[in-house]
Amino acid sequence: MNTSLLKKKFSLKDFSSFFCFITIVVGIIDPSNQLLHIKDISFILFVLLSLPYISFENYFFSLFLFTMFFYSYSFQFLFPDAVVDSSYVMHTLKGFIYTIIILWMNKDTHLNVFKYFYFGVFLLSLLIFFLWCLLKIFPNLIPVFRIFFNKRTNIAVTTRNFLGRELFAVNCGTGVLSTICLSYSQYEVLFENKKRKVFDSFLFSMCLFCSGTRANILSMLMILGVSILLFIYKNKYFSIFSFLFTVGMFLFILLVIKFLSDKGEYSLNIKTLHLKSYNELFNLNPIRYVFWGDGPGALFFTKGFNMYVAQTEWTYLDLIRNYGFFNTIVIFMFYLVPLVDIYNNYNIYFCILLTIGYLLFIIISGTNPYLINSVGFTVLAVIIYISKNKFISKEA
Repeated sequence: MNTSLLKKKFSLKDFSSFFCFITIVVGIIDPSNQLLHIKDISFILFVLLSLPYISFENYFFSLFLFTMFFYSYSFQFLFPDAVVDSSYVMHTLKGFIYTIIILWMNKDTHLNVFKYFYFGVFLLSLLIFFLWCLLKIFPNLIPVFRIFFNKRTNIAVTTRNFLGRELFAVNCGTGVLSTICLSYSQYEVLFENKKRKVFDSFLFSMCLFCSGTRANILSMLMILGVSILLFIYKNKYFSIFSFLFTVGMFLFILLVIKFLSDKGEYSLNIKTLHLKSYNELFNLNPIRYVFWGDGPGALFFTKGFNMYVAQTEWTYLDLIRNYGFFNTIVIFMFYLVPLVDIYNNYNIYFCILLTIGYLLFIIISGTNPYLINSVGFTVLAVIIYISKNKFISKEA
């Protein structure tokens, strides 16, 4: 019997890494903390055990967000004309607290954050694909799983309209994180010749496809298409590259036009009504929504749901409504800053693929509430980690 593991003395760094791993993986699989109920405690233990290794290299992002939060929140007392959901205020503040994970994303950190993130998304993709296959084979189980997931998780078992066809879908909100991991695995397969990553790319692609959503499927096609084009370009097959690029762009534009002109899907109609409600709200007091907004947790009436809500799926419009246009622009810029270091530290093919996957996450998060919360801040921490710690050769 091998007793080396039993004899090993675990250091504080080991425990810190372990709880960071648990926090990130659970945050991807169970972001609402309704299934496993360990997300918050693992995060607290991670922070406490990691205090000796803290770095203030990236403190400005957390500081800005907390300042922005309390700045806009203070106007709810100065101008108490907004209806505020106090529980949602606390929910938002708790999400902002997750930004402090960025304080450990310094160069040569002991936390292999990207590895934890990649594993979490891989596990989620495996789960989604397994459920999709299971329910396609045994459709009688769909009502049982639908009831279970609707009560405990952010996974939805449903049907979606795709180019006039009904698609069976198993959609998880955090499945959008597969755009980043698919970009990475495609780079590994095509440019590092790591064939074992082919299965990873397949799983990440299926996670996006099984969601049945336009944005996710388009993202999958775009990442796969761009990665193949880059590989062809790198190998100097310029005539083939030119032909495939032209055909690919033509088909992609046709798909985008088709999706934008398709008004038949229920969720798309709801989002359109949300937009009308935002437009009416912003026109009431433009100055307010430029400089400070209604503050976190403020409710507004949307025709999409025909009721007062604290948020919709239009993330950026909710940010403007809550914190003002200028603060929203600064937040967006913060998410883009790490790309500069990635460009300086990595080869061009890795930069292009990772940037596409990351930007697709940011764009899709504009219509799904996964940017300004624990999920979005985890992604930002991962991108900062990549920008600071070189784990891919600068030469391809």
